[in-house]
Amino acid sequence: LGRKPTESESYAARSIIDPNPRDSSLRYQFVSSLHNSRSASVKRWDDIRSELLESVDTTYVVQLISNLETLMQGAPPNQRFLYQMEIDRLERIHFAVDSLHSGAYSHVELHQYAIDNPIYDDINMGSENFVVSSFDHFFYRYPTQYELQSAKRMVEGFRDVLFLQSGEGKGDYLKIFFESAAYSEGQVRYVFSNYLFREPRSSERQYQQALFEADDDFMGMRARVMSTDEYFFQ
Repeated sequence: LGRKPTESESYAARSIIDPNPRDSSLRYQFVSSLHNSRSASVKRWDDIRSELLESVDTTYVVQLISNLETLMQGAPPNQRFLYQMEIDRLERIHFAVDSLHSGAYSHVELHQYAIDNPIYDDINMGSENFVVSSFDHFFYRYPTQYELQSAKRMVEGFRDVLFLQSGEGKGDYLKIFFESAAYSEGQVRYVFSNYLFREPRSSERQYQQALFEADDDFMGMRARVMSTDEYFFQ
C-alpha cells in the first residue's frame, strides 16, 4: 500500500500470521486481503504512472482534457472526432484507479492504456521511440532489427507481421504486443525482481507465467510470490 501499517492493522495482520508463521496459505490470505482494498489499486496505478508516465498527476490530465474540449468546440465538424479520440485516451487513465479497483479494467488493459495516450506519446515521440520504449518497459530488452522495422511499420498504419501475427495500425500493434508470451514473461520477471530481488528460475517462470496467462491476475501472482518462505524470511 506504500505505507507502514497502523498499530491496529499490524495487530490484525499478526493475528492471522502468528499462529503458524510457516504456513504460506495464511500469508497469502493476508496479502490477498490487502489487494482487495482501493488503496492497493491506488498504489498499483502510482507505480505504473512512475514507471511509464513520469508520475504525471491527475491535475495535469484534467487540464489536458479541458484544453482538448475547448479546441474541439472550435474545430470543423469533420475534425472533432479526432479531438474526441484523444480525450477518450486521456479519460481512460484519468479513471484508472476506480476502473482497476472495480474490475472494469484488467491489468493488461491498465498497461495498454498507460502507453496509449498523448502523454506517453509526448514522452516517447515518434514510432521508433514508441516501439523501443514499449519493448524496454515490458520485455526488458531492445527489439531486434526485424521486430523494430515490423513494429514501426505497423504503428505507422502499414500491414506487417510481429510475433507471427499480422496487423495494421497502432491498435493491432498493442493487441499483439500485450497478448504475447514475452509480455506475460516480463510481468513474472517484474514481480520477482521487485519482491525477491532476483530473476525467476526457469521452473518458477513457467509456472507463474502459465497462471498469469490464464487469469491475467497480477495481484494474485504478486500475492503468491509475497507469501513464499523466501520473501517472508528474507
